[in-house]
Amino acid sequence: MSKTPKPTLGGRKSKTRKRNIVHPYDSSDFKTRLTDILENPSEQTMEELVTRLAASTLDFRRYGDHFFDVMWTGGCGACVGKYQPESPVLARSFMGAPSIEARQEVVDLVVQLMRRLPFLQKHLEAIVRTLLETDHTFDDNLKQCVASLLAVLLSKKLISAKSLTVLTQNDVNVGNGTTLQILTAITAEYLRLGTVERYMTVLKEAEIDLARFFTFFPPSQRSLEAFSKHFEDSGMPEIVEFTRRRQTDELIGNLRTDLTGRVSDASSVVEEVLAMLQDKKAEHSLEDGVLMRLIWSSLMGSVQWGARPQQVQENVLSLIERWAPLLKAFVSSVRLQADLINHVQAYCYDDPNALALFAEMCRVMYEADVLEEEVILFWFQQGSCPRGRPVFLKQMEPFVHWLQTAEEESDDDESDDDNAAPGKKGAATATAKAQEEPPQCKQQ
Repeated sequence: MSKTPKPTLGGRKSKTRKRNIVHPYDSSDFKTRLTDILENPSEQTMEELVTRLAASTLDFRRYGDHFFDVMWTGGCGACVGKYQPESPVLARSFMGAPSIEARQEVVDLVVQLMRRLPFLQKHLEAIVRTLLETDHTFDDNLKQCVASLLAVLLSKKLISAKSLTVLTQNDVNVGNGTTLQILTAITAEYLRLGTVERYMTVLKEAEIDLARFFTFFPPSQRSLEAFSKHFEDSGMPEIVEFTRRRQTDELIGNLRTDLTGRVSDASSVVEEVLAMLQDKKAEHSLEDGVLMRLIWSSLMGSVQWGARPQQVQENVLSLIERWAPLLKAFVSSVRLQADLINHVQAYCYDDPNALALFAEMCRVMYEADVLEEEVILFWFQQGSCPRGRPVFLKQMEPFVHWLQTAEEESDDDESDDDNAAPGKKGAATATAKAQEEPPQCKQQ
């Protein structure tokens, strides 16, 4: 092969393409130019300012972290891991804003710009992680600002609550309680903006349940008692109350599934099931009314509603009759019996399959000594709930009429007994009531 060099063009230099030109990294110039735009008094409206920022030559894709550092912390370097406490804070920033309204304007400005430049979302997530990782090095003023900022971002769904889990990755901060202090400050700020229900929903959507919530606590304080004490002492008892309600709801849900299975099992022993419920009541301090509604929903949940109407009626009434001791154990007061009737009324109103069975259900519960005569009469006269009232009162008329008639006859028999021999008093009354049966209520 010939080793003669190939000819080359002399006296000319190839031009570098514009897209291949590498500009030196200069974040300070970016922050200076951004600050000049933000402080320009000629920009009167939010829309004008957003339009100018979006149309400017500022490289937001390259310096997105520094953009948020200026907008959130006034350019002190906290968002990029280079916190400088002595740095002047931009007035038109979240940290430098003089009021809540001014802070809201800053957030609105960032949100509108992010809609035009969606790639800024990645930069936002990155600076949130940096803020959480370095929060323990900030002074009190910046810590409060960061807590308020993160609460706002969470409430507006600009970030996910999963970002908070970065706090649990520093074992030293978790152990000395710093992580818990940061989370507590964020929680307190969020509750100033929204409800505890919304806050706990945000955490749940990020798969932060109670067990994972405990990971923000020092290892020696990971218990429900320590959790409750901490938030009560921090002035947030609503967190404790909501957590208890959620735990109770989960317990009731699991208990309902278990009880429905036991009711459906023909081999289940009523006494054993009753003992189990009483143990759960004592262990978790459950109220009788809660257990009463749980038992009823479990009974109705085990019914095969797709069968023939006559078969469904027989199945429902036999279930109530068999498991009546469970209901009776948890409706020991007149008030609870009235609650039971109204609960059954609401259930029958909501379920068309059970609508015509209400009176028969009440009759069976009366015969099983779950409901007293006085309670049924009170319900009929003035205690029924408004839902479907005319329909259910019409259903109950024959049964209530029988109760009232039996009561009048009982009063007459007692009057006759007063004039009879002492040994025969009450004999006629007892015989009459024993022989007379309540009427079968007609389905409406």
